[in-house]
Amino acid sequence: MTSPGYKMTEIGEIPEEWRIQRLREFANVTSGNTAPQDRKYFKNGLYPFIRVQHLNNLESGKYLKHFDLINHEAISELKLKAFKKDSIIFPKSGESIKLERRALLSIDSFVANHLAVIETNGKNIITLFLFYYLSSLRTSDFLSKTTMPSLNLSIIKQFPIPFPSLPEQQKIAEILSTADESIQKVNEEITMTEKLKKGLMQTLLTKGIGHTKFKITEIGEIPTEWAIKSISECSVPVSSIDPSIFSHSYFKYIDVSGISSEKLAIVYTKEIQGIAAPSRARKEVKEEDVIFATVRPYLKRVAIVPKNLDGQVCSTAFCVVRAKRNEIMPCFLYYYMTFDKFVNKISEFQTGSAYPAVSDSQVMSQRVPIPKVYEQQKIADILSTVDNKLELFRKKKTHLEKLKKGLMGDLLTGKIRVKLNTSKGEN
Repeated sequence: MTSPGYKMTEIGEIPEEWRIQRLREFANVTSGNTAPQDRKYFKNGLYPFIRVQHLNNLESGKYLKHFDLINHEAISELKLKAFKKDSIIFPKSGESIKLERRALLSIDSFVANHLAVIETNGKNIITLFLFYYLSSLRTSDFLSKTTMPSLNLSIIKQFPIPFPSLPEQQKIAEILSTADESIQKVNEEITMTEKLKKGLMQTLLTKGIGHTKFKITEIGEIPTEWAIKSISECSVPVSSIDPSIFSHSYFKYIDVSGISSEKLAIVYTKEIQGIAAPSRARKEVKEEDVIFATVRPYLKRVAIVPKNLDGQVCSTAFCVVRAKRNEIMPCFLYYYMTFDKFVNKISEFQTGSAYPAVSDSQVMSQRVPIPKVYEQQKIADILSTVDNKLELFRKKKTHLEKLKKGLMGDLLTGKIRVKLNTSKGEN
């Protein structure tokens, strides 16, 4: 039964006074240009050219900030067409469709042909309202049934769009823009804190705390008082395990995909029964072990094992390092193994094209600095404090994104109506 004051449509219940129009009825729907390939077209480039990957790297916000720059020669020879600022763009072919990314052009730009471009005159519909509605729309539901995921322009033109009054569209867009601005502020805080952490790591892991005398070593300049050892020298051997022996027992299994390279932590595990354990589930982990993914080490999938995963199992794609606590603190070793300098060094040894990887022995042979234990703890405490701050910001961002998603679901369908300024004749 339809709710009072609402009517049922192809997009679900909407307020009775709203109407539905096809995108083609009020907007120009097209796609971009053939992307320039020759390097000569980018020499002394002045004009923005947007590719699909620029949307893939869009974390939040409405406007694209990163793009390629092409020159006048590219525009002239390839007969490229420019699109106006505030045009809406999103992928129409390839795997990027599944990311459901939308963006607005921040300035007049040229756009690649794998992107759909929506241009409005801003008179019949508030462009920002349309942007948010298209952002809420699962375009993957409209995919053509072909080998390569694609959105036909004729299908995009038929997208059904709800039409509240212009004042209501404007108010909805303002509310969602405010939510976006809040998310963007948190993003900026995260970026600043990540820069702070990076700077602290560079200082603390090479110069320590309060040192005035330094020495040149194979791993660079470090305090005179610090020692250097290979990871194998300051860790203990780690046992393998065959979960299938414990056929009816259940294990928490840590796979490479369960590591967040952003948080540098284990974000999820799989529960497996011993008898059904994958062949790669062969390394037992203990609390405070450091696990380092040896496949594509440059992706920095590194984590320290928390207490709740003590005695569980990880993939053989990890090198498991169990520190000798009287020599090196697990938390200090963890931070050093996430240090760009360490990751870049070990990445030099990777081999293979399909799955570039390093061996456990190559990881274990890496040399690391060994400050006094009390200094290791101080360094780890400082970096841990920054990590805690980052985690608070990330949780805040997740909360705001969830709030925005809820607002979009309610406001863009009219489930919750916005209050308008009736003194100006609006309702």
